[in-house]
Amino acid sequence: MEPRYVDKEAFVVVGIPARGAPGELPYGRLWGELDTHYPALEDRLIDSAGYGAYYPTDQEGIVDFVAGVAMRAAPAPLPEGLAAREVPAAHYAVFTCTLSTAGRAYGFIYGQWQPPAGYAFDHVSPSLEVYAHGNAPDAKTEILVPLRRVG
Repeated sequence: MEPRYVDKEAFVVVGIPARGAPGELPYGRLWGELDTHYPALEDRLIDSAGYGAYYPTDQEGIVDFVAGVAMRAAPAPLPEGLAAREVPAAHYAVFTCTLSTAGRAYGFIYGQWQPPAGYAFDHVSPSLEVYAHGNAPDAKTEILVPLRRVG
């Protein structure tokens, strides 16, 4: 599994927030709740994909997660129940998998894969999951791993 590399401009993820261990968050509930807000957001979206944004916290194994959509700026006022989180401009390694193989992909990324020479994992920026093709088990999913220059 070899990634491709992209530079992404800064944007905002607007969606339903939760804090917890990846893999143990109530993903179905979060995405279902986001669906109820979609009509109020859809005319401001950068694209039609769903974004799962994982923000590092100071607690080992715990992330701040947002099940959301990408926007250039958060709507004002922000609808009740939604959060807006900045995704800074970053260089990403992009791994393609399916929703049903994402767990194995993460095992490879953080267990075996090494960033290319001159780069390291960026543990400050959020990692992203991009769902551009729906949520069926065989739907294509992209995992974006932020990298930072070193040396």
